[in-house]
Amino acid sequence: MNIFISLSILSLTSVASKQWALDTTTTATVLVGVGSTDADSLKGIVAAASNGVGAFVEHFDGSSWEKKALQAGLLLDSAATKSGKLRVVTSTAKVFFSNDSGDSYSTVENLIGTSQSANIFGVEKESIALVGGWVTKKSENIKSSAGSVNGVAFSTDGGVTFSLSAVPAGSTRYGAFPSEDTWFVSSGMWGDDPKAAIKDSHAHSSRISIASDGSILLKDFEKRIPKVKAAGEPTGWFGSVSKTTDGGKTWSVVLSTDLENDYVYFNGISCFNTLQCVVVGEGDDSTGAPLTVAYTTFDGGVTWEKTLTTTDVGLIGAKFISESEVWLLGSASSRVQIFGQFWKSTNGGKSFELVQSLSNCFSIDLDMNFDGSTGLAACSSSSGSSCSAAVYK
Repeated sequence: MNIFISLSILSLTSVASKQWALDTTTTATVLVGVGSTDADSLKGIVAAASNGVGAFVEHFDGSSWEKKALQAGLLLDSAATKSGKLRVVTSTAKVFFSNDSGDSYSTVENLIGTSQSANIFGVEKESIALVGGWVTKKSENIKSSAGSVNGVAFSTDGGVTFSLSAVPAGSTRYGAFPSEDTWFVSSGMWGDDPKAAIKDSHAHSSRISIASDGSILLKDFEKRIPKVKAAGEPTGWFGSVSKTTDGGKTWSVVLSTDLENDYVYFNGISCFNTLQCVVVGEGDDSTGAPLTVAYTTFDGGVTWEKTLTTTDVGLIGAKFISESEVWLLGSASSRVQIFGQFWKSTNGGKSFELVQSLSNCFSIDLDMNFDGSTGLAACSSSSGSSCSAAVYK
């Protein structure tokens, strides 16, 4: 079946030399994870799957894409080191990695888990960190004790061995790793809504689920009926940011929502250095209407400033490019159309401007390479029937 995606770009500022645009050659049934890097032969990597084809990764050299099949169910995220030699892909169960520039992929033995956040860190940008829930077996390649861990699985030796760090806040979602030892992890949970529960699906957020057959299920964005609760009773939603300064040995919560009053959880987080970070969140206001927020810290999480508040339906991604340039990725909805909302800060995250709305793009993931020359965003069509990558170049 041929899938046609209409594309229109509305620039909200003067015409710039670069724009975000859907690349329909990447169209797949599901495409929810993207990674970008600076390697000469690799500018991006995408985790995807198509009905009748199965799961695959797509390698982007800056102009064209190359598909490579993986024996997996639902792929969730992907990343590549700065050299492009080491590449990692997460799923709802297995972790795949390549140490030969994507020529072949193998699974990480004795490590099973679900991760929506694959990250590159370290001085040389050659270490990997995966945020999510894990089940491990004690073995030569797993340095931590066997059992279940909600937190970070990380490797500093090219995927040969992995260590695990449990984040006490739990419900981990995304991570930022600005140095070898200082890391930030966002957590979040949204309240139970029987009407919104979708059987046999992966809840990527409160806004979107991925069915067992790989199809994207966008939630109803109509105003929610607020929960009737007694005074002092928690809302059932929470968001927090945890920080470690010793490489995951100990953690402390540096930002948390109000459990009795807020209907917000946190998504993507990004840092320029160990002091300057931004985290985004989404949920509902007290009336049940959609709400998105962003918080920025300039002192390593001691204090946070609310730097963006919108009534859009989603805010999922964040990416620092430099001390001054920061991008956020969200979604807005009309009755018949979904728009990817690209927000940009030129003052280090103190404020954000909506610089582009991209039609037919419900935003799922964002990454940009280390110099900001190329960016990738994962987009679902308004109907949820297909996904594509949006490219910034």
